[in-house]
Amino acid sequence: KTEKIFIQIQEFPLITVGGSSFISEAFSRLGYENIFSYLEQAYPKVSREAVLKENPERIFLLDLSGQDDTFKKAARAWETYASLEAVKNGRVRVLSGDDFARCSLRLLKALKQLH
Repeated sequence: KTEKIFIQIQEFPLITVGGSSFISEAFSRLGYENIFSYLEQAYPKVSREAVLKENPERIFLLDLSGQDDTFKKAARAWETYASLEAVKNGRVRVLSGDDFARCSLRLLKALKQLH
């Protein structure tokens, strides 16, 4: 079964990964369905309401800045939406985004941490 996911790379404004991003493609090869893969931009702004409407089963926050506390706080913000599938199942994760930021062998290493 393909799991619907939301990939967050920034909170203010809320920025995700769109269909033209290599990150979206990498996640799809692992069997995940990016809820915003239909968006043409690589890194579009989205609304919190749009995420809630799509109701992802997992939320991945890619910490591309190295500001771990900021992303942990952002993860806790999602946990206030108890109706989200990702929150109900405890599947909101902060991932070190540095390895995800490059389309290289480092990306393969980063993808291993998802399993």
